[in-house]
Order: sequence, then structure tokens, then C-alpha cells
Amino acid sequence: MSGLVPLLAVTPRLLALWWRRAYDRQRMAALPDRLLADAGLDREMAEAEAARPFWRPIGGTAAAPAEAGRKDTQGEAAPATAVRPDAIPAA
Repeated sequence: MSGLVPLLAVTPRLLALWWRRAYDRQRMAALPDRLLADAGLDREMAEAEAARPFWRPIGGTAAAPAEAGRKDTQGEAAPATAVRPDAIPAA
């Protein structure tokens, strides 16, 4: 039973993280091309990220050297092309 307690503590955070990834990816895919370009992305990159499963971390390639040590707010390494959720305009 003692092994279940840590699992129950982590599960809500993990579910919230997965929900946020799915939400952010769909919002990013809905952005107009000019806003994607401002973030250093193109339509193909946004759609490829939106197609990733929610359990996969953001970005699919190694981070750029300048970004390698930086962590985003979710504790994942943030690739150079990551779009911050707070940078996405509300619908």
C-alpha cells in the first residue's frame, strides 16, 4: 500500500501535464502563419508538433547548444523552437 501513495500523488500532476501538452499543441497548430514565423516556426513544424502524442515531451530534436541547459516550467528541456503557452493569444 505504501507504494500506491506516491503514485496517487503524481497521477494528477501527470494528467495535468498531458492535458496541457495536448491543449498547447492544438492551439499552436491553430495559430496563423505570421505568428508561427514570429516564434521561429513554420506551418509544417507546428503541425508535426500537434501530431505528436500527448505523452511525448515538447520538441523532437536535441536542443540547440544555447538552450541545452534551460528548463521550461514543466521541468522538460525546452528546445529552441518551443512555443511558450503564455505566448499563445487567447481565442
